[in-house]
Amino acid sequence: MADRPIYRSLLETLRTDEPGGWAGAKSRKHWAEEMKDDAFAEQFTGTMDARGLYVGTLLAERLNLQGRRRVLDVAGGSGIYACCIAAAHPHVRATVFERSPVDRLAAKCIANGDFQT
Repeated sequence: MADRPIYRSLLETLRTDEPGGWAGAKSRKHWAEEMKDDAFAEQFTGTMDARGLYVGTLLAERLNLQGRRRVLDVAGGSGIYACCIAAAHPHVRATVFERSPVDRLAAKCIANGDFQT
């Protein structure tokens, strides 16, 4: 794994505490800068949702939210994890906090019911 660009970038970010570049982007901007582009943010978020639906469902099944009424998902991307939690725990209201432009994508995905859990 050490030879893979994405892991080298992650290690560099951890070592320097500076944002890393997005290994798949041709422009090689910092990931945070890439996410300001609507098209890139939509593509990246959609890719992450493929994993998020599986992992989010498993996470939600294992969470004990008895006695809890709210969940705040900070940097929640599309809202996939919050939606999985809310689906598994109907008594919980989930809120996703995300920055632009991903916040608009999250609102659209959640409103459209894009996540089938």
